[in-house]
Formats: sequence, C-alpha cells, structure tokens
Amino acid sequence: MMTNMKRLILLCALLISFNSFADAQLNLGAMYGKGQGTPQDYVMAHMLWNIAAVNGYEDAKGNRDMVAGMMTPNQIEQAQQLAKEWMEKY
Repeated sequence: MMTNMKRLILLCALLISFNSFADAQLNLGAMYGKGQGTPQDYVMAHMLWNIAAVNGYEDAKGNRDMVAGMMTPNQIEQAQQLAKEWMEKY
C-alpha cells in the first residue's frame, strides 16, 4: 500500500519527468519497470523510456528495448501511443 508521502513523491516525479527532464524520465521509468514506489507497469516504463530517448538519453533506448521483451505486442503499441500523445501534447 502506498503512503501519502510516496504518492507525493511519485506525483512530483511525474511532473518533473513530463517537462522534458530526461534523467527524471529515465528514473521514473525504472520505478515503474521494477515496481519501486509504484505498482509495476511495463507500459508506463516503456512510455517514459521512449520519451527519455527522444529527449536525448541514450540509456533509455536499451531500457525500453529490454522491457519490450517482457511485453505483449498490444502493450507495446499502447505504450508507443501514450508516448506519442504525450509528446504531441507537451
């Protein structure tokens, strides 16, 4: 169960990551990928690492590709669509 402090930290990390801070996007992707401080969610991890890669973080590409190996084609498509929508919006 997530405490209020963990929720606040996650919210802050999300806000930072979605403002083109590739380091935060990489780290938040790792949190989602490993389920550390948030429920494990490969779709969110893939989406965040995809955005970080676009923002110039080379390590994010390897992480994205690694997690893609644990996802269904439908999940990968969903993650790519989420990343595209986010990039167009922000």
